[in-house]
Amino acid sequence: KEWMASDNIPSSPYYHNLYCSFFQIDGNSNATIIGVRKKAAGAAAFDTVTTQVNSGTYKFLQFASIATDGNGAVHVSFFASVDSVTYSLYHAVSTNGAASFQPENKISDVNLGRFTAGVTDTILGVSSSRLYPCAYIACDNTGSAFNNNLYMVWTANGISSNAGSGYDVYFSHSTNGGSSWSAPQILNDNTNNLNTDQYYPALTVSPKGRLIVQWVDRRNDPQNKLSDIYLTYSDNGGRTFQPDIKVTTQPTDFSTIGSQNGGFGIGEYNAVVATNTYAIPVWADGRTGDGNLNLYAAFINLDGTSTGVESITSVNGTFRIATVFPNPTHSVVQMEYHSFENGTAQIELLDVQGRFIKNLAPAIVTAGNGIFNVSLGNLPAATYLIKVALNSTVCIR
Repeated sequence: KEWMASDNIPSSPYYHNLYCSFFQIDGNSNATIIGVRKKAAGAAAFDTVTTQVNSGTYKFLQFASIATDGNGAVHVSFFASVDSVTYSLYHAVSTNGAASFQPENKISDVNLGRFTAGVTDTILGVSSSRLYPCAYIACDNTGSAFNNNLYMVWTANGISSNAGSGYDVYFSHSTNGGSSWSAPQILNDNTNNLNTDQYYPALTVSPKGRLIVQWVDRRNDPQNKLSDIYLTYSDNGGRTFQPDIKVTTQPTDFSTIGSQNGGFGIGEYNAVVATNTYAIPVWADGRTGDGNLNLYAAFINLDGTSTGVESITSVNGTFRIATVFPNPTHSVVQMEYHSFENGTAQIELLDVQGRFIKNLAPAIVTAGNGIFNVSLGNLPAATYLIKVALNSTVCIR
């Protein structure tokens, strides 16, 4: 996990420094460390010397994540165990531009099936060797009322032992630069279905200090097989969170993914970014059902009258919808598209929860830029989604 962070605070003594955290193993001694290298502002290259983050000695050590705060401090989290029995998340901070790090302190113990002796529980569709805590750190350096708050999210099925409720997304925060951390809490609010898995979170802080967390979620499938993307956010520094928002309009059976990648299954590389108004989660899913993955991004207006998903766009597909107009409309919309291939687009009308309403007339698509009309018929006044599928690419607007 070679992650980067940049210092983008003009008042910081390390403004425009770029930092990279990583796991390093010595091929001769097998000694492992969490390290950081720095590219100083204006420098042409990264330093050639690695600064060691961890001061303790661990039998297992991996999965670094990195962030900077409004004072120029560099914060690194990592997952480790001193005895290969108890595994924990740790935090260390540098206040001198990553020249050195203060001794780490523990954020929380983490129970994760694959790291427990004699335990083989995993998540369907995720290779057992790829079941990671997926722990990420973020910092509010926006100058908001919660400036310099630190936030952590991770995957676990308990803290010091298996909680017996499937995998969940855990959260902790610090208001004192990481000296102490709040008691871990579960973010996903599916209290009526505790035996489904929620996993692989990502987080960001918007320019106005809003904390946003997304994750993969199976609450809608009693068989704990089909996965959606969910999201929540906090406007008070992580003290409370809004009800979870379902992002995807179609679930994915991740157990089909391994058929195309040698059993590797789904990876954990999701992300979320934000503007002042929008949360923009990005993820990979296999909704096409053929074992292939596509990248998707959703745009969610968190300051509107509704927190429904405004649009979902395939990032790496060969077809995309550029605009839909007029919007709002009474009966007909025009959809402007760009396509790399010819074909017949299948079109469906969905409600704002992504539930199917009816099929609409298909449209002929030719390679290049174009426009086609979609007749909606007589519908009650409401907000709707239009799903357009061309071969293996799906767009929802």
